[in-house]
Amino acid sequence: MKLSFMERLKLMEVLPRKGDFETMKIAQALRKSLIFTESENIEFGVEAKEPGHCDNCGYVGFAAPDGSCPISIPVEGETPECQNSIFIKTGEQQITWNVEAARDAEIEIKAIEKGVVVRSLNELSKSGGMTDQHLTLFEKFIGG
Repeated sequence: MKLSFMERLKLMEVLPRKGDFETMKIAQALRKSLIFTESENIEFGVEAKEPGHCDNCGYVGFAAPDGSCPISIPVEGETPECQNSIFIKTGEQQITWNVEAARDAEIEIKAIEKGVVVRSLNELSKSGGMTDQHLTLFEKFIGG
């Protein structure tokens, strides 16, 4: 099945995180087939950033590449504004990519995996958690 970059992300997001052993093994296998390869990450310019805040200076935004407060990184010849490098992350990630570079990928989805996806999408719809970013997935897997 052809899936766009966003559809792959959203599909990984809707797959169950809890369940019985069989369901979790199926979801794990499907996640592995959906994950972006190293060459795709480079080609699409994928970056994962973790938002959070500095407990010392109050900076809110993204951590420096080393996980510290970006304001605590010294600029040549200057003293950093923040003297503490403790950055508390929210536990979420924000993923960015070059939209023009991203292309659809053919992903093999087995019948048993499709069943797990259909159940997950139906549950998402019934709970009112569906967003416009889920619509094309719903249409591809369930119809509409």
